[in-house]
Amino acid sequence: MPYSLKTASQTISTSPVDLYTCGGDNAVVIGLSLSNNLAADVEVTAQLYSDSGGTSIDIIAPNTVLAEGESIVPIGGAQKVVMNNSDIIKITCDTSNGIDAVLSAMELTDYTL
Repeated sequence: MPYSLKTASQTISTSPVDLYTCGGDNAVVIGLSLSNNLAADVEVTAQLYSDSGGTSIDIIAPNTVLAEGESIVPIGGAQKVVMNNSDIIKITCDTSNGIDAVLSAMELTDYTL
């Protein structure tokens, strides 16, 4: 079962950002960290778009308020997310450049069950 490890990071603003798109047959998201980098509270939402049409939305962290300097790890530890090819994790913030996001995933290709 070939695999590749991927890392995505980006500063998030008020428009939804495609932080990670599954490029393998499947992927296991190992971790997602969201950190407030401002001197004020910000609100962040993380969503999984789990179909190629972008219509099926699963909420990972809905309307979550982070205090100044606070971080959350909505995916990590015992919590993992399995994605199919072309699934997307999108992040948005209510404040410009308010969130630093880091995601790690293991993409799987060429395997049979």
